[in-house]
Amino acid sequence: MTEIVDLGGYLGPDENPTYCLQPGWADLADAWLARAGADPPGWVYECPRCPALHLAADRGHARDSGRWLAVCGTGHRGVAPDQRRWLADKLYAIAVWLRDAYGTRVGVSGMAYGYDLMWANAIVRAKLILGAYSVGNQTAAWKSPAAKREWRRLMDLADPAYSKVFGVQPDSVTLNDRNIGMITDTDAVICGYEPPRRGGTFNAIREAHQQRAPGVFVDLVNQTVQPGLPPIPGTRPVPATYHRKAVR
Repeated sequence: MTEIVDLGGYLGPDENPTYCLQPGWADLADAWLARAGADPPGWVYECPRCPALHLAADRGHARDSGRWLAVCGTGHRGVAPDQRRWLADKLYAIAVWLRDAYGTRVGVSGMAYGYDLMWANAIVRAKLILGAYSVGNQTAAWKSPAAKREWRRLMDLADPAYSKVFGVQPDSVTLNDRNIGMITDTDAVICGYEPPRRGGTFNAIREAHQQRAPGVFVDLVNQTVQPGLPPIPGTRPVPATYHRKAVR
């Protein structure tokens, strides 16, 4: 019989106020997390029999692995239509988990088309402070008026004290500088990645590995959420419970 647990505080007003916890699945999740070397408070895991994202904090996990006061996100500009609803739901759940389990106060977004705007919206929905790490003339080449309107709406909601503008054009050097700045200024990185895709997101994840940043892997191919950064060839995995002090 499915056990229904009220987690209304983790959901928006337009979403179902309950998550199901299948009997035995929480124990399987515990074993998986143990193998991954991770058991942070409030860790998220997938239910194999429903599309919900569950929060292991509700089973009493209390191992303290440090606070992530500021967290950034990096991901692909092109998000497939069949991924968008799933990704929006997961990013919102992750933002709330960060707020409640890790004490996150600031979410930083690069404000690019696709993943970045979805992450920025999740930050706002979770009532975190939005830091906009934008680049000059960011929307000049965008063809979608709706995307431009969403960018403007979110930029207006961003806190200038936690925001920066990089360069005067969104060229590869400026975008790379922006990514380095985001990762350097925050405590962890939420990565929306389609392995083995190469490009700006791949380079940002590699930078996160080089800085030994902890994070979360939002796997867009398999539609799963995993502890730690996405694996990148030639890098040493960062333990999921690793905590470092961001340079601010």
